[in-house]
Amino acid sequence: MEVQKIGQRKEGNDIIILLDAKLPKKDPGPSVGSKQVTLDVESEQAKEQLKNRCFEALKNGLGFFDPESVRIEGPAGHTFEGGKPEVLLNLNAKNRYGGYVGAKYYHCIFSIDGQRILEAKALY
Repeated sequence: MEVQKIGQRKEGNDIIILLDAKLPKKDPGPSVGSKQVTLDVESEQAKEQLKNRCFEALKNGLGFFDPESVRIEGPAGHTFEGGKPEVLLNLNAKNRYGGYVGAKYYHCIFSIDGQRILEAKALY
């Protein structure tokens, strides 16, 4: 998966980092032609794929000190409000001293077809 930082904005005391994550070329996903492609949000396989894509985008795009130490704690949450899939993850990572700092919630909002991450940020 290719993750690219496309910008950032400030909301109150939070800095929102905008990421664009693309699937590898060998797996183009569903074809989007003249008809709209929707995601089967009830499918466990689709939920797992969204969780993994969100995790990789957050891990590689949010500037963790040690990205390889980032781990998911607890189950992932999934919602499908407003037609867009959203994944909620509780992530924990090591700090500069090598200790885990405590889990924080992060979320990703995907496009309707689930192919693009529209927003990925920490929730404080």
